[in-house]
Amino acid sequence: MGGIIYLCIAGLFLALAAKLWHGVFVLSRLRKSGVITEGRCTHHEWGEDSVGAVFEYATPDGRTFTVSSGKEQTLPFEMSARTDIVYDPAKPSRSAVTAHLAGELRTLWMSAFAVTAVPIFVLLAMLVL
Repeated sequence: MGGIIYLCIAGLFLALAAKLWHGVFVLSRLRKSGVITEGRCTHHEWGEDSVGAVFEYATPDGRTFTVSSGKEQTLPFEMSARTDIVYDPAKPSRSAVTAHLAGELRTLWMSAFAVTAVPIFVLLAMLVL
């Protein structure tokens, strides 16, 4: 019975790890082959103790999209501020604020490694116990 519980826990962590690794793949691909354009801060998203800037950007064919910077403790960008946005030309709604891309990627890498390690340790514990 204990083995089934261990397997269920490992399965949940592996599902979360797959989601995180997908995020790493998407951001890495954006960083490598994304198109850079200029975005303009249109408004802010306020949280309980954080704030994020929302940027609007346009593709060469005239379509407009929005992307949010990450949530931060201080106001990251002023209204109407301009910054570089990187987007996937195959799916322009997939985008990131260039200034935050490295930090987002680093956080995802660390989270993915940590979450992937848990099921490995659980499975090793099953073999030992």
